[in-house]
Amino acid sequence: MKRWDRLVDGYMEEYRARGVGEATINHTGARLDRWGLWLKQRRPRVPIERIDADLITRYMASCSSFRAKATVYGTLSTMRSFGDFLVRQQLCTTTNPEAAISQVTSGPKKAIRSRRRMKNRARL
Repeated sequence: MKRWDRLVDGYMEEYRARGVGEATINHTGARLDRWGLWLKQRRPRVPIERIDADLITRYMASCSSFRAKATVYGTLSTMRSFGDFLVRQQLCTTTNPEAAISQVTSGPKKAIRSRRRMKNRARL
């Protein structure tokens, strides 16, 4: 997954060129590093070209427990932007990386909250 690290470095250079604040750059880099570390720990290893909605959902479920909805959506936003970068680098087979991410946006955290609301309504 050395290629992942090179891609993240390229994305971060492009991100810096936009004039984003240093704290935001560091935070985005940390999010992508965590995602890369999680991908590197998967067995069998997943090629970058094969990252799909199921894999993204499993990652979000593993890192979103006890997190605010804004934090979860911030991570999804970072992943969506990186997916756009992968399309520009012609590494992603889909022309719309948001298709995989949009399947996740109702994701694990929101689904859990929805179930809690349904239970609370049933009690009333």
